[in-house]
Amino acid sequence: MHSISMDLSKFEQYALPQSSGQFVMPNDKTVVSVDKNGNPVSYFGQGKWDYNAFFNLTNEVKSLYQINFHPDKHNPKLLLELKQRIYFLIWGAQGELLSMEGETFRKFSQCQVIQKKVNSSLRVFKGTAIDSFSLLSNELVFNQLLHDSKNLSEKSVKIYLQSLSVLTQVNKHFPE
Repeated sequence: MHSISMDLSKFEQYALPQSSGQFVMPNDKTVVSVDKNGNPVSYFGQGKWDYNAFFNLTNEVKSLYQINFHPDKHNPKLLLELKQRIYFLIWGAQGELLSMEGETFRKFSQCQVIQKKVNSSLRVFKGTAIDSFSLLSNELVFNQLLHDSKNLSEKSVKIYLQSLSVLTQVNKHFPE
């Protein structure tokens, strides 16, 4: 389940270089997924990113290899930062698709689960002035997030918080 293609050179042509320890921020025309020949399938500006052609090697359910952001349900600035963080989480640094610092290897399925959990939990901020992940560390903002999760089980809340925590791993690539 959730195989990874080993022909990573197809992604390399679109990899973002780092400048002074930070990634270059993607724009709407940045390629986020490719097919087996390295041709673009999805772009950063789209609401759905489709990785089926590259990662779905065993014809599993297509939705397992798609990331859907539902832009109509979010604060646009917060959604932009979420998309940037998910993009960096999947791509890693240039030459490190789906890898983390050190020898840690990340599966696409983990990235998709993180995106789903964070995507749904951040919907509470639609129509608010909360437009940056850095504001989530504010106690009042964080309590708003927890209050929205009050009907969830403790395990679900823990998964949401762990997913948000994983996205902080790319903080070093964002400007202060």
